[in-house]
Amino acid sequence: MNEQTLDLRDYARLIRAQRRTVLIFALIFAVGSLGYSVHKGRTFTASARVVVEPVVSVIASQTNVPNQLLSPNMETESELVKSLAIAQGVRSSLVLQATAEQLVKGVRVSVVSNTDVLVVSYVDRNPATAARLANAFADEYVTQRRNDARLEVQSALQSLQDRLASDEEQLSQLKDQIAARTSWAAGTTCTR
Repeated sequence: MNEQTLDLRDYARLIRAQRRTVLIFALIFAVGSLGYSVHKGRTFTASARVVVEPVVSVIASQTNVPNQLLSPNMETESELVKSLAIAQGVRSSLVLQATAEQLVKGVRVSVVSNTDVLVVSYVDRNPATAARLANAFADEYVTQRRNDARLEVQSALQSLQDRLASDEEQLSQLKDQIAARTSWAAGTTCTR
């Protein structure tokens, strides 16, 4: 039989002969794994819930806008929470050194199915920081949304006031025309 067969003893001899190489690879793998786990570290997620209510419901009741048009688009609202404008507000309110771009990387937003509720979450290595930033993003979103709603209402109010002033001017002109015709009619006499 000219076939060469390797048995377990041959494998053991090969490993012993290459033990330095095997140990070096094992050490490199162990150090790499340890480095990755230390670098990755534990992360914590904290969440805050926000109920998103329609903004212009008061105006809609005066202008016959159907209610289904007033329901907020929750996907859009979700994206707004993750915007740089909100992150910049969080950065300013908490006086953070991190940039708005860095802050946005940790925020997550989900929509509770069939509701107008957003779940604003923040992921960080420190649980207190995660909680503080989740609440800050939720608060800043509510603040900016309230300010936007206030501007919308003020704009609608100004539009209604302008319309009222225009209608009052037209009414005044019509009264003047009626008074002029009434005095003209009173001044004419009918003769037969």
